[in-house]
Amino acid sequence: MKRLVITLIWLFLLLDIGISYAQLSPYAVGFQVTYDQVTSRYTAWVVPQYNLPNENNADTLEQGVTAQFTLKVPASFVISDITDVNGIWEKAPLKLGPGNAGQVWSGLGLDPTINYYVIGKVPSPTNYGRFVSGTPVALFTFKGNGCFGPVSPLEPGNLFIAVANQQYSFNVANSFYSTSGQPQTQNGNQNPLEQFQLLVGPSAQCSTLLANPDSQTLTAGTSVTIPVLANDTRNAQPVSATSVILTVGTPNSGTATTNPDGTLNYVPVAGFSGPVVFSYTICDQTQTAVCSSAQISLTVLGGSTPSTDLLITKHSSQSVTAIGSSVSFSLTVQNLGPGNAIGVFVTDTLTRNNSVVLLGTPTSSQGSFDPATGLWTVGDLAPGATATLVLTVRVQTEGVLVNTAEVSATGSQELNIANNTASACTSVPIRLCADNTVVANVPSSYQDVRWFRDGNLVGTGNSFSLSQAGVYTVTSSSGACPIGGCCPIIVEAGDCCPPPKCVPFIVSRTK
Repeated sequence: MKRLVITLIWLFLLLDIGISYAQLSPYAVGFQVTYDQVTSRYTAWVVPQYNLPNENNADTLEQGVTAQFTLKVPASFVISDITDVNGIWEKAPLKLGPGNAGQVWSGLGLDPTINYYVIGKVPSPTNYGRFVSGTPVALFTFKGNGCFGPVSPLEPGNLFIAVANQQYSFNVANSFYSTSGQPQTQNGNQNPLEQFQLLVGPSAQCSTLLANPDSQTLTAGTSVTIPVLANDTRNAQPVSATSVILTVGTPNSGTATTNPDGTLNYVPVAGFSGPVVFSYTICDQTQTAVCSSAQISLTVLGGSTPSTDLLITKHSSQSVTAIGSSVSFSLTVQNLGPGNAIGVFVTDTLTRNNSVVLLGTPTSSQGSFDPATGLWTVGDLAPGATATLVLTVRVQTEGVLVNTAEVSATGSQELNIANNTASACTSVPIRLCADNTVVANVPSSYQDVRWFRDGNLVGTGNSFSLSQAGVYTVTSSSGACPIGGCCPIIVEAGDCCPPPKCVPFIVSRTK
């Protein structure tokens, strides 16, 4: 530890005054850290809470000599590439806190998941430019080794300030001194006063999740499925059930549970009617400290719950198409009765598939469709009524393009869930280079899998290498088609290597 003290002594003797006795200036500044998704860089800012000129600084520009910026980071975070913007800052700060070699912090009440970097400014005159209250001024930028959670300035009064002073006589508190913090008197300048006093803005997150509120109306006694992820984003892109962890709070009435597909089930209490409010939270699968929460507001209406049987069907305009060509998928939802279907919606996978590009505006006979989320909000359907939606896309990859859709209703009791899901597909021929093979796989849940080329049995098992041109089909004793929509895999001889294949089956090319 003696070696550590020698290494750090110059940094922590930046100020002559003790942390317990620093006088505060009326011209306060805050510190802030932000993250730029485009450049993958963090920026450390000083945010003045005053304007120039003032009684201590008659100039329109702010000058300063010393400052210290302490970062609070996840323990796995490693800082790198510190780049000056205003002032000259320490480029290789030592990482402090629990878990670092040569340092003893146990038994002092510190969070073992948090570490700290104390970054001192070289004591040389710096022109920070014009200070305007509330307008951030960049000090330096830096990078990290990954996304592990929030990064922020060390807040005033944090336990680590007192512990570091007690354990090693380190002054780790943030500080900032400028001309405005140096009172003027008739006898000359007084001692400078500490200007850093607060944090500004939220912590910096290199992955940003945004959960948005949801609301629905349902009938008493009816359980509903709520597609809460449909309007949520991660880094401004739609989230999926596989990219986030979904948890749900406790409703003021009834029960709510999560489903593997990222939806929520809500079951009202028998006989209850009125408002129901609860929250849900999504957290990044790979960065579990990055989370966002939103509120769900339900209105449970009194009265009997209508029973309905919703049928969804789907068709593709072409059974075979080529890369660059367009294909249309038609969805039809019908209420087979006997009651009214209330709050009908359909979730469709097509526009969230990277294998296609949506062409034009989707055409629906009723309701609205959101291409970003794949949610078709149909509305209510009377017994015998139908609603249609047509999606036209340009195909970008080879293989089998499968489009699956599922229908639900928020305010009616479903009598037959077996006809609530439908799929359609189109085969996109795979052009196979000479001496190449395509390895196709079907899920392990399918048993007794058999592969046929042009109607002739050519192999068995859940994985098969396609090395010859032909039309390949697959059967299974499990009953359902292993390849979604039952479309064949078409392989054609080619003299150039084609682009990657498309889902849902998994293929890889070998020499």
